[in-house]
Amino acid sequence: MGNAMGSPVAPLVANIWMEHFEEIAMSTAKAVTTIKLWKRYVDDVFAIIKGDSDSATNFLNHLNSIHRKIKFTCEMEKNRKMAFLDVEIGVRMDGSVSHTVYRKTTHTDRYLHANSHHHPRHLNAVVASLTNRAYDLCDEDHLQSELAHVEKVLQRNGYKVGNTATRDHKLLRQYRVERQPAFMPYVKGVTDKIARVLGKYAVKTIFTPFKKIGQMLRSPKDSFPLEKPGVYKIDCSCGKSYVGQTKRTVSCRINEHIKARRNTSVTVAFKTE
Repeated sequence: MGNAMGSPVAPLVANIWMEHFEEIAMSTAKAVTTIKLWKRYVDDVFAIIKGDSDSATNFLNHLNSIHRKIKFTCEMEKNRKMAFLDVEIGVRMDGSVSHTVYRKTTHTDRYLHANSHHHPRHLNAVVASLTNRAYDLCDEDHLQSELAHVEKVLQRNGYKVGNTATRDHKLLRQYRVERQPAFMPYVKGVTDKIARVLGKYAVKTIFTPFKKIGQMLRSPKDSFPLEKPGVYKIDCSCGKSYVGQTKRTVSCRINEHIKARRNTSVTVAFKTE
């Protein structure tokens, strides 16, 4: 909605706009259909409406008619089931709703292998996250089957399982003085021992991965000097020169110089160093 891509304020402004949009949509939807449930997460909406597929199509047309730049697409249930984010939602025979973990057909169940060179904290997080996700997303009818699936997946990834039957509750932590964390690459038998020593002094250790191949190779994209920050030199027709430095792109700074001298007849030549 007019914000730069990647701007920290963009999600907030977009969410405020969507709340305004939803107020208009809900207040005018009564003439089209009856909405039983409307839940939105960022740009994904889960809705239950009264009627058949034609009612859903009419409601979709109603949403797309509110604002010319806001367009929705619709995916309806198949075999009384549909996916919303990481949840597979189904309808039972009595009309109640079931829910379990959803995985795409292309999902490979490959996770960080237990024998990989990572800190044990990272490896334990794989077990904890999969187990907690089962408890968070599954109902009682699907919980045990999901836990059994998680156990098989962990075994295929080299983990010794046997404690996935219970939720991994976070332990209560004592209040500690916040200190500047230490960033170190994880080297088994070296930096993990240093981290234990630092932990005694309330210094948190964050283990960073080693450089990847992509970080050591040059970018295949063309490089344009004026599209980077740096030092630049402006030669004037009077024989003098101006040398400046900018943290923005050089082209942006040069355009500012041009605007400042718009009403002055001066011949300049631009160079980058």
